[in-house]
Amino acid sequence: QRDHVSGIGILGVLVDRGFCGFGDSRAQPVETQPAGDGGQPSRQIFDVGLGRGHSQPGLLHRVLGAPWPEMTDGALAELEPFTVAAAAELAAGRLPEDVVAGAEAVVRAAGERQALSAEHTVVGFFGATGSGKSSLFNALTGRDLARVAATRPTTSEPLAAVWGVGRGQGLDPDAEHGDGTGEGGGAAALLDWLGVRRRHLLDEAPVLDDGRPGFLGFGRRDGADATGLILLDLPDIDSVERGNREITSRLAGHVDVLVWVVDPEKYADAVLHREFLATMGSHAAVTLVLLNQVDRLSVRDRDVVLASLRRMLSGHGLGDVRVLPVSARTGEGLEEVGRQVAAIVAQRGAAAERLGADVAARAADLAAASGEALRIDGDPDVPD
Repeated sequence: QRDHVSGIGILGVLVDRGFCGFGDSRAQPVETQPAGDGGQPSRQIFDVGLGRGHSQPGLLHRVLGAPWPEMTDGALAELEPFTVAAAAELAAGRLPEDVVAGAEAVVRAAGERQALSAEHTVVGFFGATGSGKSSLFNALTGRDLARVAATRPTTSEPLAAVWGVGRGQGLDPDAEHGDGTGEGGGAAALLDWLGVRRRHLLDEAPVLDDGRPGFLGFGRRDGADATGLILLDLPDIDSVERGNREITSRLAGHVDVLVWVVDPEKYADAVLHREFLATMGSHAAVTLVLLNQVDRLSVRDRDVVLASLRRMLSGHGLGDVRVLPVSARTGEGLEEVGRQVAAIVAQRGAAAERLGADVAARAADLAAASGEALRIDGDPDVPD
């Protein structure tokens, strides 16, 4: 016998507990079959409610009774964290503790982020020592806010630059009203949650996207508005200080957009690829990679490095990620970086994209640990 927990069972938990505004106390309890020989649980099937962008509805959609495609992407996005939360609860004691804990942590973080400002987008600059991320941070802000050094780490704690808020409006963590009130209160509460205390208000923030020439060069199209951007400069991912590495690792799990800054010498760094990029294949939509210091390369070498970097990213499931050649020293490529960041901020959807990617990744972990591959192109196999 195998221990089966179906999508119907998970939905029973959701309904019974009134998640997402529906449910009643008459819901049937979850029924599971006995564990395998020796009392050890075996495979479990989780329908984690995924199905956006696919031609067939999943089991969860059918049980809810909403004809496909009448259940909107927004409704599915709201259901996914709750479904994974229920799956994690059912998996407790049956699946590895680290897998269950990871799912619970992601669902908890998703709820906390959704309760914070939707008008702000947190973009984090991540990179190894000497990659030049602090120089790029300064170039985009138009100010020398971050300390810069080529061979030793100088960023010991996160630094935030905030676009589009008034001076003193609730962003000082030590101020009497720095608790989320005022015009800048949304940013203040968000930065408190992230644990970022060093904050700079850019009253006259630089325009990241000043538009493009119109058709045939006539007129000019307006650029994307970066108001609401919170740009973070973070400690090095390979810092010799353990505390710095822990800060960066934590914030890599919480920022809305991940910008990875690499250089020609360390773009294949094992720490970057093994501990970060290799685990983020589902996060392509909220990831940008900058190859900095391209001014040090010949045209031929630049093409070779870019091609090698793109192959590595494809191996992590990040083949669709934009890779931009830039130089903080000469300014090459910075205009395009500004456009990309401003476009992401203007759409106001990065936070939801990030949360969806996190939940999907942890759902896949649960499914893999249960011994069954997750199938989202059609219905999952649920044995009788």
